[in-house]
Amino acid sequence: MRHPMLLLLLAPLGLAGCGQVSMQDDPISTSGSSPTPPPTAAPVPVAAVTTPPPPPVPAGAMTTVTRPRSTTITTARPATTTTTRPLSRAEATSRLCTALEEADERIQRGNFLGGGLRLSGGIAANGKAADPPVVAAARAMLRAGVNGDPEAYVDARLLASAACAQAGYPIQLRGPVQCVTTPCP
Repeated sequence: MRHPMLLLLLAPLGLAGCGQVSMQDDPISTSGSSPTPPPTAAPVPVAAVTTPPPPPVPAGAMTTVTRPRSTTITTARPATTTTTRPLSRAEATSRLCTALEEADERIQRGNFLGGGLRLSGGIAANGKAADPPVVAAARAMLRAGVNGDPEAYVDARLLASAACAQAGYPIQLRGPVQCVTTPCP
């Protein structure tokens, strides 16, 4: 039965290597005397690892708190459209006749570009809804002014005045037209 005894002898040695059991330096005798009990190892104090507390903040000191950024998702809003009611024929004719009068006044003062732009803008804004005879006369005035033809402009001007008066919106055209392009004589 040598094997069980060998295990008993080697077991404390294996544990001694792990630090669990310590052995005596004397070998165990097999002469029948009882072996002396091995001395027990002194307990080793184990220190717990702790993190130090944060340093205290002075009473008047400011502290900075970092917060995680929030993710904002923006969605495109549909463009707001303002809907305007369509102009009535009477309202569009009134506005176009006013534009004819203002354009002619600017041309009479020598501001040919300003007069042409006012006439063109009046036609563009009101031409679709206004009385067709007024629109035709306004276009004839613009065409004569662009071509620099004073006789055609005078004829178109008189035609526009008559068309506006017939529609119920008479206009005041001042003085005779001397020229419709620069330089004027």
